[in-house]
Amino acid sequence: MQRQSPPGRGRRGLPVPKWLLWVVGILAVLLVLALLAAPFFEERVRATIEGQMNQRLDGYSVRLPDIDLHLIGFAISLKGLVITQDAHPDPPVARIGRLRASVEWRQLLRGRLVADFLFDQPVVYLNLPQLRQEMEDEVRVEDRGWREALEAAYPLDFNLIRVRDGELTYIDRDPDRPLQARQIQFLAEDILTASTDGDYPSPFSLEAQIFTDGHGSLTGRAAFLAEPAPELAGRFELRQIPLEYFGPVLGRINLIVTQGVGDGAGELELGEGGVRRLHFESLTLEEVKLDYILAPEDGAENDREEKENGSAEAVEKVTEGPDPSRLLLQIDELRGTGELGLVNKGADPEYRIFLYQSDLRVSNYSNHFLDGPAQVDLQALFMGSGEVKASATFRSEQEGPDFDLQIGVVDTRLPAMNDLLRAYGNFDVVAGFFSFFAELKVRGGHIEGYMRPLFRDMEVYDRRQDEDKGLFQKLYEGVIGAISGLLENTPRDEVATQVEISGPLDDPDMSTLQIIAGLVRNAFFQAILPGFEAELP
Repeated sequence: MQRQSPPGRGRRGLPVPKWLLWVVGILAVLLVLALLAAPFFEERVRATIEGQMNQRLDGYSVRLPDIDLHLIGFAISLKGLVITQDAHPDPPVARIGRLRASVEWRQLLRGRLVADFLFDQPVVYLNLPQLRQEMEDEVRVEDRGWREALEAAYPLDFNLIRVRDGELTYIDRDPDRPLQARQIQFLAEDILTASTDGDYPSPFSLEAQIFTDGHGSLTGRAAFLAEPAPELAGRFELRQIPLEYFGPVLGRINLIVTQGVGDGAGELELGEGGVRRLHFESLTLEEVKLDYILAPEDGAENDREEKENGSAEAVEKVTEGPDPSRLLLQIDELRGTGELGLVNKGADPEYRIFLYQSDLRVSNYSNHFLDGPAQVDLQALFMGSGEVKASATFRSEQEGPDFDLQIGVVDTRLPAMNDLLRAYGNFDVVAGFFSFFAELKVRGGHIEGYMRPLFRDMEVYDRRQDEDKGLFQKLYEGVIGAISGLLENTPRDEVATQVEISGPLDDPDMSTLQIIAGLVRNAFFQAILPGFEAELP
């Protein structure tokens, strides 16, 4: 039979010191008393934390309904935290289901007393008036006291931040199309580790559901203590991003996107001023429908009114991108499919020209042309019928725009272009085909090339179509038809002209896109009507 140790003795018969029993007993009693008294202290602690957080914030206020004290783990949970912008308090800019702060025990084993912050189910909401207020305020984001407010809740520097099941929503002009990310999972470690020799010592990861069916991730390393702003570098992946949600933001630069899905993968670097480097190893835009809007001249009055009340400047600050000279944008491979259009709301009548079933391919693009020239190839149907083939080579713009461009459009059905013909020639057609060919070279501030439009089997006047038109309009269209008959090449029933282009650029500082758009607008449309108005009596 095993012999039992007498009371007050250990397993080997050694007596347990009475003082140790007293210490354990006292600690047990204190622990019980602390647990019983915690609810009475929590309200006072809650009010103190709420007051100190509000004292340290500039331009924002917090409301803290409840807290939980976890004495055993030296932790505290802020429950139902609500953050509002003082200038626009409704709706709140953030609601945090639970913010839990505790000691990061792993670092304690290394001799560092730092905190671990968990943001559980945070919901961040921002609309355009709130964003304008933030951008117009002279106080910088980093000077608003966010870090000091967190330290009021838990007096240790945070070294680990976790976000679990977060949500971020931005409402621009259309509340039915918010820019939204859900199920956000974020982890940042070793935040307090300083950078040495420009490295990124702190690992981080981010995943989220974007809009309805999209998904995005970013994984890399950061230097959170870098001055004057944190820096990071990482790899990103985007899958099935619905493009129509960007409509309200893109509308500011007259781009209307109504459908499309995007995929992409590559590398990203952020620092002072925003994005430093954006490298798409692959970018795919599928089934896009995109229109560029040429606004009417009377839109200038609306611009003037916006500037008078300050909203235009605010929008510019909100939407301005990083300095192009500092941003390095690279696209190894891009493919886009869909419909691309241009709508001229300043014409009478208003018209839309478009490329249907477009297949666009871009390779080796860089805004600084670090790896040689970029190549662009396009196939499409102009106005739904004319076969389009275009290619361009873009070289470094260190000495101004430098590119070669070739375009061919074959057998577009002319009736589809009637709105365009009415706007520029005040006539329309019932039959015929339109083709267009161009070659342009821009180099060293000089441009050379030609544009050649071609009309075939064109029928301008038809009594059945024109029954409701006035007498003078019918006479005008009859004259147009007669002139086109005089200009026809009889064996081929064609009307053709050619615009030769040669000379210095009007403005060598214009961008490549500005030059191409200007040539299309000024030369192409003039060439479409080869001398018609000049031949009228």
